[in-house]
Amino acid sequence: MGLRPPFLAATLVVLYGCGARTGLLHGDAPATTAVCSPVLPTELWHDTTSNPFNGTSAVAIDKKGVVHIAFGTWDDLQLATNAEGSWRFSTIDDSTSADLALVADGEGKLHCAWHGWRNNKVVVRYAARGDDGHWAKESVEIAHDKVLGTALAVDADGRAHVAFADYKKGDLRHAERHDGVWSVETVPGAGQSNVALAASAGGVVHATFYGSYPGDMGMVHGLLHATNETARGWNVESVASDAVLANSSLVLDDAGAAHVTFEANQEPRQWYATNAAGSWRVELIDDKAGGTNAMARASDGSLHLTYVSGHRLWYATNRSGSWIKTDLDPQRDVGWWSSSVAVAPNGGIHISYRDDDRGDLVYAVLCP
Repeated sequence: MGLRPPFLAATLVVLYGCGARTGLLHGDAPATTAVCSPVLPTELWHDTTSNPFNGTSAVAIDKKGVVHIAFGTWDDLQLATNAEGSWRFSTIDDSTSADLALVADGEGKLHCAWHGWRNNKVVVRYAARGDDGHWAKESVEIAHDKVLGTALAVDADGRAHVAFADYKKGDLRHAERHDGVWSVETVPGAGQSNVALAASAGGVVHATFYGSYPGDMGMVHGLLHATNETARGWNVESVASDAVLANSSLVLDDAGAAHVTFEANQEPRQWYATNAAGSWRVELIDDKAGGTNAMARASDGSLHLTYVSGHRLWYATNRSGSWIKTDLDPQRDVGWWSSSVAVAPNGGIHISYRDDDRGDLVYAVLCP
């Protein structure tokens, strides 16, 4: 049985005044109830003059079902939230941002990581929002030149983990925050870009990235998986050798197995890989897709993927047992910008992305 048209019979949420940088965005936001309400693609931020959307966004849903979207503009880092039934905006940080990541932990606390320029230096930044709504912001590390692929995970003990690729040094860096202090280490293997990060319930950290590592038959290049689950330190293995990656996404299941989606841009295709059976198994999702992707896992174990192909945003899920794909927003050119996806407690699939023609931040909800 095929996937129904994604926004069929959806209730359109009409919003006005999207250029306002702070305060209320007029119109109703989707209710945070146990019943999923689909939302047609809707502009959340339209400001093409004073503070345009820079194309990076990350969506997270807390334990109450409240939707939070962090997004970058040319001037700062913003947060949109629908906690009060209408979208409101606030500023997370006054620096520009790239490679955004946003996580709502088990207690409902928001964590954000990104990198940007501060005082003419590339700085990896982290912020956590307290109960009073205030963001406590910190610098994780000052990079030497260029950072690619900042990623964030929060483990079961509430410890934040940030990973990023230091492009100039060719290192994958992992930082862990404990008792208010960041400890930073280099993960074995030359990490060049496209970092994804996840932490299991037992506190084990997993990372995927494009890089190289010495194998039994010489240097292995492509998509690598690293984990610190052994007492000997980090273990690095190849997932897909010789794959030149444009992007990868990573989630863990309840057993701690890794599920990875990635795009190999020497032959633009979307792939899926997992080590759930003990060794890595790789399968094709879409043989005509080349672009960035984002992935989330639902409570039933199903995976939900958004990715760019042909300047359009596509959605794929394996809920039926095989990958089913659909064109999410056929009338909209999304360029090659990244998207973000999160699954709500009620099963709703919440997605943020960019309208490349208008420069808008766009938000939509699919219901199972």
